Amino acid sequence: AAALALASTSAPPSVRVNAPAETAEGGRAAMDRLLRRLVERQGSDLHLRTDEPPIVRAHGELERLDEPPLRADQ
Repeated sequence: AAALALASTSAPPSVRVNAPAETAEGGRAAMDRLLRRLVERQGSDLHLRTDEPPIVRAHGELERLDEPPLRADQ
């Protein structure tokens, strides 16, 4: 089973925690897509950083996903 580890529980000031509903829905859909890709690749970790494409660790190797960079408002 894939696990998602969060580095910190506090959001940086530039990240909007109380996002509008449409942004939150889009963020949930994007996260669901990324987690599905993680499972498809039999990955163990999903690395997310603002303004960087997502990275998956699969079989000990880091693999940059063919996804657009994440924005702070996602």
